[in-house]
Amino acid sequence: MVLAGALMFAVGCDPGWAYHVPYRSPGAPEVSRDQGGVGLLVRARLSTGMLSVEIGVTNDASVPLLVREAAFRVLDASGRPLPWYWGRPPTQPCDEVKQNVVRLDRGQVCTMRETFQVHPNAGIVGGRNKTLRTLTVVVDGLARSDVPISRSATLEWD
Repeated sequence: MVLAGALMFAVGCDPGWAYHVPYRSPGAPEVSRDQGGVGLLVRARLSTGMLSVEIGVTNDASVPLLVREAAFRVLDASGRPLPWYWGRPPTQPCDEVKQNVVRLDRGQVCTMRETFQVHPNAGIVGGRNKTLRTLTVVVDGLARSDVPISRSATLEWD
């Protein structure tokens, strides 16, 4: 009886953890900027079998940036895409604008929040699922002048 209770506790115990950008030096800005004029701020937190991801996309260029529906996806350490928690990607890319395609002018920001289904425990005895050690967030729903743009960020667990 005690063994069964201990096993149920181990299986039901969800560790929960946050993610960080591994190569970011202390004091460096949270937003990564690139030569294409796209700024990315990526945050992720895992708990209760769900991975919550928040992305802020900033247009730093003078040419408008388009953000399309299903704008991003998350890959585990083995390169497999994580399933959407609700079974399908969102139809509206930006939380603050209720459109399927959002146009960002210079300095404008699009915030996207989504949830993915994960299995945080490695097995019955617990421990972290190693395929979730590193995540790659791929933002491939961007376009500038009808030319697709893809950006990504790699995250590691804390």
